[in-house]
Amino acid sequence: MSRGDGQNDRFSRLSLRVAIRLREIATNGRCPSILLAKAAGAHGYRYCLITLLRRNLLCRGRRHTVGAADGGSESSVNAARLPASDTRRGYAGSMKVAAYQAPVLTLGSMDALYLIQDRIRWCESEGVSILCCPEAILGGLADFSENPARFAITTTSGEGEITSLLAPLASETVTSIVGFTELAGERLYNSVAVLYRGRVIGLYRKLHPAIRRSIYSAGASTPVFRVAGLTFGIVICYDSTFREPAAAMAAQGARLLFVPTNNALLAARANLGLVQEARATDIARAVENRVWVIRADVAGANGGLMSYGSSGIVDPTGRVVQEAALNCPDLLIADIVNLPGRLDSREC
Repeated sequence: MSRGDGQNDRFSRLSLRVAIRLREIATNGRCPSILLAKAAGAHGYRYCLITLLRRNLLCRGRRHTVGAADGGSESSVNAARLPASDTRRGYAGSMKVAAYQAPVLTLGSMDALYLIQDRIRWCESEGVSILCCPEAILGGLADFSENPARFAITTTSGEGEITSLLAPLASETVTSIVGFTELAGERLYNSVAVLYRGRVIGLYRKLHPAIRRSIYSAGASTPVFRVAGLTFGIVICYDSTFREPAAAMAAQGARLLFVPTNNALLAARANLGLVQEARATDIARAVENRVWVIRADVAGANGGLMSYGSSGIVDPTGRVVQEAALNCPDLLIADIVNLPGRLDSREC
């Protein structure tokens, strides 16, 4: 073991003791932001702890309503909802949704399954209905791999290997949106699966795999999904910069737009400008289509890749109600209370 490794190990043990103490003073002993921070590694963990303390995100046993005057949240999971004045506009329906800003994992790793499972259990206890996870959270982006087939997952009309792989994420109350590399025939797609009560009810394939070129083939459809009477759409990362996909989904009745994202780039290319660009894009799509936009990115550094994390939640007026902590894992929650029209009780 090198001196550096020994220092990291000692720091990790110290950080764990600090986290345990912080959890002890938190209400009910639950502090999701601290749990998420542990996944970032020694140095990332230290940064997360400092960031969370500065932002006052430790659990305090209360919900915080984001209003025009305060513009921020004190909840450990960044819970947000519209001001009371916005809930009296004749809209019907309410639902909690979440965006998981996951750590950058080793390329090819499926460890995200355990992290997502933990988030789902927490979402169940908090009444969250839909959890959005990042793009290619399972295995990572194939464009960075010399052998992407080793972590590509087969699908056959929503069944096949993907269904069995996602079995640990099954929940009676939380629908999950999970990104992965799909192998369909001889083609690879950058895809997300919608998991509802243990069953994959649909897939979305990225329409624009990359700005220049990619190992992924391009998707060709803009489906919408319906869960518990709520219709929503999904666009993956770069797709969100184009107006047409979001508009097509809104025309089909989508009230929410989820944006699984993976901005992990070679460290020399990572920059805060990506966060600003993502937020500007989210605001534009929200205002154009009068929909909520929920983006879930990765954050941190691993194996030469780095992402600052652009996760955020924007309401239909273009107001940013939630933004994740930079450079470390986080979990954002929004209480969607201004869904236009009537929500019926039919399931997907």
